[in-house]
Amino acid sequence: LRPTPANYLQAMRACAAQGQGEQAAYLQHDLRQTCKDAGDDTLATSCLWVMHAHAKAARLLETEQAFEEMLAMGLPPTVGHYTVLVDACGKEGTEGGGEKALRWLRHMDERGVRGNAALHTAAVVALARAGMWDEAYRYGMGQGAKPMRMLIDSLAKGGLWPLACYVYDTVVVDKLLAAADS
Repeated sequence: LRPTPANYLQAMRACAAQGQGEQAAYLQHDLRQTCKDAGDDTLATSCLWVMHAHAKAARLLETEQAFEEMLAMGLPPTVGHYTVLVDACGKEGTEGGGEKALRWLRHMDERGVRGNAALHTAAVVALARAGMWDEAYRYGMGQGAKPMRMLIDSLAKGGLWPLACYVYDTVVVDKLLAAADS
């Protein structure tokens, strides 16, 4: 009995949940060797699970390498791939992680991949954790309520209560007043 691509993806998903990047990468390699007929969607999903596994373990370099390997295979990245990358940058928690998050967001824009709420939230959190409050605020503005809630939460947890209150007043109260005026 040979495993199917679906079997591999299920096992890789379990590795991702446990942060077992090396095991997920091994399964991906085995998938590519034994299931030559696996389509691009399956391979892109396998890359996503490898990236998730490394990101869960806060291994940014390995997450980026898995993404670069996917690009080298000619597979198109999705918003999910970029979300995992930006989330991994946020787990680094340094200004370097924030700069990398911005670089990946620019890369995504250049490729025409549209963001979603999960990506925007990951971006705001990554920038806030890196202490890049202005960038987090600028990025979060206009992206919906959840990214801004995450920014306010990050500011408060970082002990920056005046800034958290300012963001709350600027975003939430101004929107409430504008809604009341209309």
